Amino acid sequence: MFELNLITGLVWVVCLLLFGLFVCAAVGNWWLIFSHLIHGTKGSMVPFIGGLCGCLAVLMAPVELSWKWCWWIPLVADPGFSYMLLSVPLEVLDRRDR
Repeated sequence: MFELNLITGLVWVVCLLLFGLFVCAAVGNWWLIFSHLIHGTKGSMVPFIGGLCGCLAVLMAPVELSWKWCWWIPLVADPGFSYMLLSVPLEVLDRRDR
């Protein structure tokens, strides 16, 4: 069974804080995308922070095998990470061709 001691409890608190930051950043980024598509409003995404915090939360979680199978999910789910990771190299290549 799962034993909760002080260190494990602190690790869970840090994981939940990091995961909460990931959720806020990812929801905010998705909100910006849908808001732009529906209403045409403009905004700025939070780049890389949400995906990295979510990845750290999964890697730190004291859950067996979460680090092995689930570490990449926050990186893909946060458009601030995945979109920026794909768009920056494409923008550099596009500017080089001009």
